[in-house]
Amino acid sequence: MDKPQRQTHVFHLCQYTERHGHQVVYQLITSQNDADELADGWNEQLAERGIPGSICAWYITGPHQNTSQFN
Repeated sequence: MDKPQRQTHVFHLCQYTERHGHQVVYQLITSQNDADELADGWNEQLAERGIPGSICAWYITGPHQNTSQFN
Protein backbone atom coordinates (compact mmCIF):
# COMPACT_ATOMS: atom_id res chain seq x y z
CA MET A 1 0.00 0.00 0.00
CA ASP A 2 1.32 3.44 -0.89
CA LYS A 3 1.98 5.83 1.94
CA PRO A 4 0.29 9.24 1.77
CA GLN A 5 2.67 12.04 0.89
CA ARG A 6 2.82 15.51 2.34
CA GLN A 7 4.42 18.50 0.67
CA THR A 8 6.30 20.90 2.86
CA HIS A 9 8.20 24.03 2.06
CA VAL A 10 11.91 23.95 2.66
CA PHE A 11 14.24 26.92 2.86
CA HIS A 12 17.96 26.70 2.30
CA LEU A 13 20.18 28.70 4.62
CA CYS A 14 23.13 29.66 2.46
CA GLN A 15 26.41 31.38 3.13
CA TYR A 16 28.48 33.53 0.86
CA THR A 17 32.17 33.84 1.60
CA GLU A 18 34.72 35.65 -0.48
CA ARG A 19 36.93 32.58 -0.46
CA HIS A 20 34.36 29.82 -1.18
CA GLY A 21 31.52 31.62 -2.97
CA HIS A 22 27.89 30.59 -2.41
CA GLN A 23 27.10 27.39 -0.47
CA VAL A 24 23.97 25.77 0.95
CA VAL A 25 24.76 25.09 4.61
CA TYR A 26 21.41 24.02 6.14
CA GLN A 27 18.02 22.90 4.94
CA LEU A 28 15.23 24.28 7.13
CA ILE A 29 11.62 23.15 7.28
CA THR A 30 10.08 26.26 8.76
CA SER A 31 8.25 29.41 7.82
CA GLN A 32 9.94 31.98 5.62
CA ASN A 33 9.72 34.51 8.43
CA ASP A 34 11.60 32.23 10.85
CA ALA A 35 14.22 31.41 8.22
CA ASP A 36 14.75 35.11 7.42
CA GLU A 37 15.07 35.97 11.11
CA LEU A 38 17.74 33.30 11.56
CA ALA A 39 19.82 34.61 8.65
CA ASP A 40 19.35 38.23 9.80
CA GLY A 41 20.48 37.32 13.32
CA TRP A 42 23.62 35.61 12.06
CA ASN A 43 24.38 38.58 9.79
CA GLU A 44 24.01 40.92 12.77
CA GLN A 45 26.54 38.82 14.69
CA LEU A 46 28.98 39.11 11.80
CA ALA A 47 28.46 42.89 11.66
CA GLU A 48 29.10 43.16 15.42
CA ARG A 49 32.44 41.46 14.83
CA GLY A 50 33.27 43.92 12.05
CA ILE A 51 32.94 41.40 9.21
CA PRO A 52 31.42 43.11 6.14
CA GLY A 53 28.78 41.41 4.01
CA SER A 54 31.11 41.49 1.03
CA ILE A 55 33.38 39.04 2.90
CA CYS A 56 30.75 36.80 4.52
CA ALA A 57 26.93 36.83 4.58
CA TRP A 58 24.01 34.50 5.31
CA TYR A 59 20.86 34.39 3.17
CA ILE A 60 17.81 32.23 2.52
CA THR A 61 16.58 30.69 -0.73
CA GLY A 62 13.20 29.11 -1.23
CA PRO A 63 10.65 27.99 -0.65
CA HIS A 64 11.65 24.74 -2.31
CA GLN A 65 9.15 21.89 -2.38
CA ASN A 66 9.96 18.83 -0.36
CA THR A 67 7.81 15.72 -0.38
CA SER A 68 7.98 13.54 2.71
CA GLN A 69 6.12 10.35 3.49
CA PHE A 70 4.12 9.58 6.61
CA ASN A 71 5.07 6.42 8.48
